[in-house]
Amino acid sequence: MLGSGESRVAFAPRLSVQLPTGSVADGRGAGGAGIQANLPVSIVLHPRVVTHWNLGGTFISHARNEDNARAASLGYNIGQSFIFIVHPRLNLMLETSEVAFQSVVGRSATAWTRTFYTSPGVRWAFNFKRGLKIVPGVAVPVGFGPSRGERGLFLYLSFEHAFGKVTPR
Repeated sequence: MLGSGESRVAFAPRLSVQLPTGSVADGRGAGGAGIQANLPVSIVLHPRVVTHWNLGGTFISHARNEDNARAASLGYNIGQSFIFIVHPRLNLMLETSEVAFQSVVGRSATAWTRTFYTSPGVRWAFNFKRGLKIVPGVAVPVGFGPSRGERGLFLYLSFEHAFGKVTPR
């Protein structure tokens, strides 16, 4: 909506429809369709430092639990990151996120759950002459506040293809 890959500030709002494809019984779904909005902003603070911000919300009108009880469910997410560009193909990252959502606990009843993580990480790129980029990365989420004591490992792999004609390097 605002900015490009060369701009100091970029803003790209998103509105999505969520479909009930996950299994509520396995803890991987809300049991109903919903909508989600996100407001991401990226700001170049320095040629080697970029920050990303994201604020979002989710509404599911007929969420369901494993006992088939239904209720309206809300959620929000807040995220922020600093990307340190060590080299054009190597980035150090520090990301922080908070997510809160309502789970159905009974007929027309919900309860809030919150998580809060800070994740230091690194990503690097393999650039190929025909435009393909392969970008692996790793981060270590560390829980704070409601997530205190939790630790994890986040592995990332992206295959990024150029759009349009690419001039080989």
